[in-house]
Amino acid sequence: MKEGAKLLAAAAAAVLLVQIHRKEKERLALGWAGYGAHILGLEPGGAGRKEYLDRLRFLAAVLVILVHSMEGAASGIFAGQADVPFSAPPVSWYVLTGLSGVGLCCNLLFVMISGALLLPFRQESVGTFYRKRFSKVLLPLVLYYVFYLRRSGLVSFSSPASIGNALKTVLSGPVELVPHFWLVYVMTGLYIGVPFLRYLFKALPERALEGMAAVILAGSAAKTACYAAGISFGFDSFLFSWTGIFILGYFLTCPCSRKYRKWILTGGGLASLAVFVLFCVREDAAAVAANDSPLMILTASAVFLLFIIREEKNNEAGRRRMSGRLGALGRGIARVIGRYSYSILLIHWYMLFVVVENHMKISPAQMPGAFLWAGILLQTGAALALSLIFAVIFDQTAGVLALWVWEKVTAVFGGSAQPPTR
Repeated sequence: MKEGAKLLAAAAAAVLLVQIHRKEKERLALGWAGYGAHILGLEPGGAGRKEYLDRLRFLAAVLVILVHSMEGAASGIFAGQADVPFSAPPVSWYVLTGLSGVGLCCNLLFVMISGALLLPFRQESVGTFYRKRFSKVLLPLVLYYVFYLRRSGLVSFSSPASIGNALKTVLSGPVELVPHFWLVYVMTGLYIGVPFLRYLFKALPERALEGMAAVILAGSAAKTACYAAGISFGFDSFLFSWTGIFILGYFLTCPCSRKYRKWILTGGGLASLAVFVLFCVREDAAAVAANDSPLMILTASAVFLLFIIREEKNNEAGRRRMSGRLGALGRGIARVIGRYSYSILLIHWYMLFVVVENHMKISPAQMPGAFLWAGILLQTGAALALSLIFAVIFDQTAGVLALWVWEKVTAVFGGSAQPPTR
């Protein structure tokens, strides 16, 4: 009886899903091929499309998986040296450890991209902004969190108490099952203040914005220096953490930042070298050279700027659209992965460690020695591809159904949320 009810519910959900997609296709006046391109983010972009953000999302999504793979390979090398007393780790350990440290700029890139996209002023009510963030950020977070809980046997959909406990877990934040969700919770918290910060930055003179950027860097430097010296920093501020990094993403897109580009690029290059070295020689490198460390902020800012500068040069030379099939393929891949980068961030942990490493047995440990980097790249590519496939399917099924329910609920209670782009 239970199995029959499940099949009936699945059939009803499938029929509803087809109807939802059909109506959305008709609303957009697209054929099925065009609608498929729309779902993948391959529809023709408008004149104001910022392609460098697609490329930055692509880079951040790749790095977030690549860093985990390199860390795993480095840990394997270190464990293999444990039986050899007084032996220094091989060069490959230093290279992997240093590069994985620099690669952690992906966390800041996700936050900076959000700041660059959301903080510029636009005529949008607070309610509209929050409804959009709920459907695009909070709802997927809940769905993917529940997926992890379900796969681990920690939630049963047939038990209201179990579902209630699952929602409490989601409210409580990341747990050991989803440690990578910490970044998503940080970004979600930052979004809460966006509708009000927009008015602040609209009225803020350029000189004051420049001063704010300087204070963010100086404060993070002071806080990190105090930590390195073993001193407690008692003058902390919201500007000296992720909020400041969020604001810097906006600052780097403003015209007033152009005069500082050479300094940021030079500082970012030197900072990335320092990050590399610190991760190789200090056990607490994550505290002095990652996240809100000025070294990592400069590294991420330089990467962010390089993508902006490249797009500006292409636009000035009239080469916004790269010619040739290879260029078109590259843009397409960047767009698709950029379109689903948030979902890839949410699901990559499961795909990398459960599917690719545990079930498929693809890991650097399986290809040691001269083939170590081949193993890292193979593992990263497999995890990225599977994460993308899962994200597209999951978002366009469970995500679409959950969004449909949300729209119906808000309509009943007098909400006027417009259906966001699927």
